[in-house]
Amino acid sequence: MNKLLAFGAGVLLSAVLAWPALSALPSQERPPRADYSSGAYLYRAFCATCHGEAGKGDGPVADIADRRPSDLTVLTRNNGGTFPRDRVLRVLERVEPLPGHDPPAMPNWSNVLRTTEGADARVIRQRLEALADHVGTLQQK
Repeated sequence: MNKLLAFGAGVLLSAVLAWPALSALPSQERPPRADYSSGAYLYRAFCATCHGEAGKGDGPVADIADRRPSDLTVLTRNNGGTFPRDRVLRVLERVEPLPGHDPPAMPNWSNVLRTTEGADARVIRQRLEALADHVGTLQQK
């Protein structure tokens, strides 16, 4: 019984001595919850496979595509220094055709969002606008 008591006292003493060191460790915080409607998330989910994380047209499937994906980082440069946000939206919604983006190369993202999420038209428009705005952040300086 004395051994058990000594063992218990040792464990308790160890815990008391270790407490200051353990409390000095950074607390484990949960990572921020993903914003599934953010432009950055939507880009990673829908565009990066072809266009690459940085938008340069070098995504993992770029080499097997029939036509090399566009370098999205030069849209502003190719548009006289102004980001063509409205045109990007029209392409995302397939209102404006773009060579190399015929189905199945690039779907109508409004339809994809409607099918996968069942969201109403207002929410889908907000997500497409967030996606277009994110593409704007990829532009070369």
